Amino acid sequence: MTARLLLLAALALGACADAFDPTAVGGPAFALDGTLDGTTTRQRVRVQDLRDSVLDPADTLAATVTSTELVSGATTTWRDSLATLADGTRTHIAVADLAIAAGQTHRIRAVGADGRASTVSVRLPAPVATPGPVATAPTTSIRIDLDDVSGRPGESLVRFRVRRTDGSGEQSLVSTVALQPSGDGASFLIFLSQAVFRARTLLYGADPGDAVFLGAQLETTLTSTTDAPVSGGVGGVGWTLPLVVPVAIPSDVLVDVGFVDGQ
Repeated sequence: MTARLLLLAALALGACADAFDPTAVGGPAFALDGTLDGTTTRQRVRVQDLRDSVLDPADTLAATVTSTELVSGATTTWRDSLATLADGTRTHIAVADLAIAAGQTHRIRAVGADGRASTVSVRLPAPVATPGPVATAPTTSIRIDLDDVSGRPGESLVRFRVRRTDGSGEQSLVSTVALQPSGDGASFLIFLSQAVFRARTLLYGADPGDAVFLGAQLETTLTSTTDAPVSGGVGGVGWTLPLVVPVAIPSDVLVDVGFVDGQ
């Protein structure tokens, strides 16, 4: 009876070892984790060879990491760096000098010397901005709707360009914007009367005077809410994109809130 129990225990341990052995043929090759960041031209993705020890990885990553932008076909080779995290863990970081933009799709691929490969494709949305209805109460405002956002908007503002009526003193000022999530998109409510008050104060101080409107743009960032999954490996890669949208404000609305139309 004792011999039979020992045999069963050995078989169970063998099954567990097979289930969690990362070196098993056909198992995941690499772990890829990170974020493609459109606010910088240097990208970083953590790469772990699943055959290495997590606590003590090899000094050199035994893999080549490349990315291909699928629209243009441009390919970038990433370079390996060994970093030490805040908790003392050493890890490999793949680094590339690469600018990303809305509407692109980047396929990142890590290939080992033995042919093991892991791939992740990251699609960057191309939001389309459309003007919404103009509200006149309680304060004049204009709405900008974004479609195909596929992400979470971050801190947002509207930047106005204004000048004095005599043609001098061009200035840039920022005004807050209210975010209104809407299905797969988002809506931004821009309060024009607030901008007029700030523009007059900026241009004339306490003196009276009209502000001439020269242009405006919505500025925000979008961040993915889910990471693109890794094929042939584990982990995921997300994205962050800056977004600048010109704001077209009808002339009659500008006049109604007190701007002088300078277009």
